Amino acid sequence: MNVYVVEDDILHLEDVIISLENLGYNCVGHSDESLDAIQRIEKVNPDVILIDIHLHGKEAGITLSRMIKSMFQLPVIFTTSDRSQHMIESATDVEPVAYLTKPIDDGALHAALMLAQKQNASAATINSFSSSLYIKHREKLVKVSTASIVYVFSDTKNYCSLLTKDGKKLTFRNSLLGFKKLLDPHHFVQIHRGYLVNLSFINSYSESENSLVLLEQTLPVGSTFKKELFKHLKII
Repeated sequence: MNVYVVEDDILHLEDVIISLENLGYNCVGHSDESLDAIQRIEKVNPDVILIDIHLHGKEAGITLSRMIKSMFQLPVIFTTSDRSQHMIESATDVEPVAYLTKPIDDGALHAALMLAQKQNASAATINSFSSSLYIKHREKLVKVSTASIVYVFSDTKNYCSLLTKDGKKLTFRNSLLGFKKLLDPHHFVQIHRGYLVNLSFINSYSESENSLVLLEQTLPVGSTFKKELFKHLKII
C-alpha cells in the first residue's frame, strides 16, 4: 500500500518512513505544507495520507484533510503530540481512519493502515455498483449515467469536465484522481495526466502518434500510462 506523509518535523518524518518500510508499506512522498501536498498527491496517487495536525504551529492539517477528502476521496490518518479533548473533537469532525499520538507505536500505525486499506476496499466495492452519479454543474445537480461518459479531462488542479456520448459537457469541482475513484476501473482507465477514458468508446489507437480516437475525438496517450492502457485492450 502506498502512503503519503505530511509532516514538518524532520525527525518524526524520518521515524515514520522507517516504520512504514519495516511494516512493508511504501512511502511515495512527503511534504511539510498544504499546497505542496495537494499538488504531489495528485501526481503520485497514494492509497492513504498520514497528516500531522499541527503544521508549522497551526492546525493546518485538519483543513488539509478536508481538502484531500473532497478532492481525492482518500482515507486520512492524523498524527499529533496534542492529546487535548478539544483537538480530538476537532479531528473527529473530519472522520479520520485513526488519531495517532507521537511517538507513534508501530503496532498502532500498522492497525491504522490496515483499517485504511479496508476502507479503500469497501469504497471500491460500493463504487463498482454505481451506475449513475449526480454532478454538481454550476447551480444544478445533474444525473449522469457512468456508461454514457466518453471521457473526463482536467487542465486545472481542482476542476474536471466530462463529455457524454450525446455531446453534453459538464464541468465540476474535483480532481481527476478523485473522480477516477468513483468510476469502475474495469471500464475507465487513465491515459494521460489530464485524461480518463471509457474503454467502451475507444475506436482506435495510433502507435506512431501515441493517441486514441474515441468517437470523433483524438486524445493523447502519456508514455507512463500506455502499459496500463494495454492491459485493458484485447489485442490480437
